Amino acid sequence: MLVSVGAGIAVSEAQAGSALFRQSADFFKTNGTQFNTALTAGIAGSDGALFYRKNVTVGIGQGNAMFVTVYGNGSAVGGASLWLSCRIDGAACRPSLKGTLAASDGSPGAWVTMLHVPAAAGTTNCNNSGGGGGDCHNNVFSYQWCMPIQKLLPGTFTIDLKFATSIAGQRVSIGKGEVTVDTVHLTGPQSCLSRAVQ
Repeated sequence: MLVSVGAGIAVSEAQAGSALFRQSADFFKTNGTQFNTALTAGIAGSDGALFYRKNVTVGIGQGNAMFVTVYGNGSAVGGASLWLSCRIDGAACRPSLKGTLAASDGSPGAWVTMLHVPAAAGTTNCNNSGGGGGDCHNNVFSYQWCMPIQKLLPGTFTIDLKFATSIAGQRVSIGKGEVTVDTVHLTGPQSCLSRAVQ
């Protein structure tokens, strides 16, 4: 059962004892244009491209955890992967080391792969704009990061979202998206609470 907790936000009845506070909700590139980059990440001097920045102020009693959620439409060409990264006050929302959390998707630490379409010679899976088999446009993606809050509240946090390509020089694009920032009070053992935003 869903119940309303204000500001048009519905949560499950089991969660209703801990209100969800929507700190921010923003659309991006809904006018038919896209953010594009050919920058990669995970190598010296390259950390992708910033596509979203927002300062949010969290009030007293508005939670001990922050959720940053992104929905969007993405394109990748030439076998490149589209990578995303979230930073709160400059710290990675989900840090990882190559060979551990990053091993399954090939992204560098603090990044996650959103899209990857193979582009082997002879494939004809897309070729949306003449770029070959891996030229695949308009794929929907979503991701959510959770970080604990240890800053004294009220406090202001800077949320940055970046994107990058896995192949330097091979363009990736995003658009028609939305970013939401929420806070909530979590209780009990939660893996989200194991790393702090400070």
